[in-house]
Amino acid sequence: MRCGCGILWYGMAEPKVCELGREEREQVIQQLIEMFRIADTLERAVRYPGNVHIINRAPLNFQFYATAGRPLFMRDPGLCYKLIESIRRMYWDFEPMARQHLREVLT
Repeated sequence: MRCGCGILWYGMAEPKVCELGREEREQVIQQLIEMFRIADTLERAVRYPGNVHIINRAPLNFQFYATAGRPLFMRDPGLCYKLIESIRRMYWDFEPMARQHLREVLT
């Protein structure tokens, strides 16, 4: 059975949980629980198994291709598009070097 892939992110800032206060830590946890709830609801609605990935710490290549599709749900479109733009800029800065490195390895 094939699995689909759902991509969720929880904001531009990537807080280190150990540096957060108790209330802030609880907020981040509640946001993550809510995202998994949304993913579960979507999976039940389409009756197709899916995976949820939080892309803040994912490799840049994965982030780039994961955000290439059309978002199904955005709570804050401005923040969402800001994140996508940031990922695109970083990827296009990195891509020529990665391509050159691959050529050198293969020759």
